[in-house]
Amino acid sequence: RNPYLRIKTSQPNWQLTASADSLPTSTRLLLGSADVIAIENYNQVTELTNKVGVTKALTLTSDGTSTPVILNNQFTGNDVYQLDFDFANVKLEVPANQGKINEKYQGTVTWNLVTGP
Repeated sequence: RNPYLRIKTSQPNWQLTASADSLPTSTRLLLGSADVIAIENYNQVTELTNKVGVTKALTLTSDGTSTPVILNNQFTGNDVYQLDFDFANVKLEVPANQGKINEKYQGTVTWNLVTGP
């Protein structure tokens, strides 16, 4: 199964951001774009999904900088949305002359759902 993220947006003026860290400096995590799915009857046996759009391609540099993912006014009409990421679009970009053969890279992506003006 591809990675996905569900958000419940019951507050006005929200935005979802992401940041990456714990990777070597200047390493970037390329997540590509994600399908945005509206969820009806959230967490019920009658749950329904409907694709309502796509995010822009996401690039997270491993320096802790927050990158906007979606804003509350981009998609309206539902309280719950799901972002579906495709594994084929998830890539790790290591700067030239910094990578090592057979090196294992591990990092952290922090998702923040922020409300406020």
